Amino acid sequence: MQVFQYDFPDMLIKFSSERKFLEDLRSGKIYMNESGYFRKLEDTYRGDKYDGKCPISLEKYKGTSMKFGSIEIPIECVHNFTLGFAGDDKIPLYCCSQISEDILQKETERKIKFRPEFIEEMRQFGSYYAVFSKNELLHNVSDFIKSNGLVCMNNIVSYVDIHSEYDIQLLNENHIDQYRSFFKKDVLYRWQNEWRMLIVSSNDDPLIDQSHNHYIANIKPLKWFYIGNVEDLYTNAIEIREVDDADLGENVLRK
Repeated sequence: MQVFQYDFPDMLIKFSSERKFLEDLRSGKIYMNESGYFRKLEDTYRGDKYDGKCPISLEKYKGTSMKFGSIEIPIECVHNFTLGFAGDDKIPLYCCSQISEDILQKETERKIKFRPEFIEEMRQFGSYYAVFSKNELLHNVSDFIKSNGLVCMNNIVSYVDIHSEYDIQLLNENHIDQYRSFFKKDVLYRWQNEWRMLIVSSNDDPLIDQSHNHYIANIKPLKWFYIGNVEDLYTNAIEIREVDDADLGENVLRK
């Protein structure tokens, strides 16, 4: 990927309240909350009642009605119309942030720092952070899902006006991608610059049953991994420099 005209490796950053959780990630323990977890936290900084849902805008349909079989209901009588699917609260979901120009700023020609808006947003998730390679994570996850007959979907989250993003015509789509709404969030959350990964079974059997609230994917340990304190992000900078292959060490991440 390109970051301020430089070729930049795909890197992720994860925030946590406990260093141990990040050490677990380094060792290959991917703790994935159920998707409904984020809706339950609606009144906190990380909560979003529309997470993985499609709120349907009915504003431009005022004065008309909807038909459900033989029943006709005026639009004015329909409130909080949100489209979802059975089991959409039990999907294993892993969230972190993509390191990109959206959350970075240039200090000098070859020094880049995290934007203070991003740090202020993410420090609410904890006082520790870890930086690691997205490509290495996905490579190790790929081995895990192949050996367990699973399906993995991942993408950067796009930020939209969630209340105008979905139209009532969505109900007429015959082949709707039921998971796409997990990768769209309201602009209110844009400073999280979120990257997400979800895992489902290839035969649609739930991976999280009603008696549990998370799923753990045990992958190979991550070799390129750095843990630090969030406060250091205000002063630390990413240095851009050219090196020969012979000079590459554990503190240099190659594209």
